[in-house]
Amino acid sequence: MLMRFSAALAAMLVLMLAPAATAKDRLNFTEGTAVSLPTLTGLAVKGGGKVTVSPGDGYSVTVVEGGEKVVLFRDGNALQIECARPCRGNITRIIEVTAPSGGVMTNLAVAGGGSITIADGFDSVSELNAAVVGGGALQAFDLRATDVNAAVTGGGSIQVNVSGDLSAAIVGGGSIVYDGTPADISRSTIGGGSIGPR
Repeated sequence: MLMRFSAALAAMLVLMLAPAATAKDRLNFTEGTAVSLPTLTGLAVKGGGKVTVSPGDGYSVTVVEGGEKVVLFRDGNALQIECARPCRGNITRIIEVTAPSGGVMTNLAVAGGGSITIADGFDSVSELNAAVVGGGALQAFDLRATDVNAAVTGGGSIQVNVSGDLSAAIVGGGSIVYDGTPADISRSTIGGGSIGPR
């Protein structure tokens, strides 16, 4: 389990901390208008923003508010939502993402603030990989997963619903809260933090 968890965490950190995508990967959008996307397996929020993922007819992203401070990138099968530089001020950024009920993204990451909330209505998934680095929140109580790999570094929170194996790690504070009845829990905390049931 530790090997699988390490590989999942490494994949999430690459997704979150990769340099900004090239110009060809940048998505053009108009605030309030949905942009259709091909299949997505990953979603990352960097530098703030409130992102909600809901069931829909296909994959799409809509910047509802704060479009002047949002940059969207597509990197392979992952959507990256970032704060436009300079990332300052009190601008609210609200983004809505849709995915088919049987095709929700299972690699989720928040870095440097912001949040991802997974709405109810998605089919159960076999594995969910979730990471928060440098603050932020990931709320996935409504997404039932067999196995979950969750990591928080430098503060933040992750909420998941798990029935199989839960691998949870916290470094430098934060919390991982789980719903459901995990069959096995592997946990590690360094520098504070809590891992426990809802």
